[in-house]
Amino acid sequence: MLRCNACRDTGWVCEIHPNRPWTGTHGCGCGATGTPCPDCNETSTRFPDVTKVYRSVIDVTGKKVN
Repeated sequence: MLRCNACRDTGWVCEIHPNRPWTGTHGCGCGATGTPCPDCNETSTRFPDVTKVYRSVIDVTGKKVN
């Protein structure tokens, strides 16, 4: 059973045609890049909060990131 009609549960849609999946048997195929599905992909932020990434690196390594 399909949960997301836009990406057909792949999590990625065509950047030019956001109502079509980017990959899979029903993939768009127009040659445009893929983008996270705005309806179901939780990682749809293009630019994550960099400070969280830096804090993770500091926590793991114990070293400051310049």
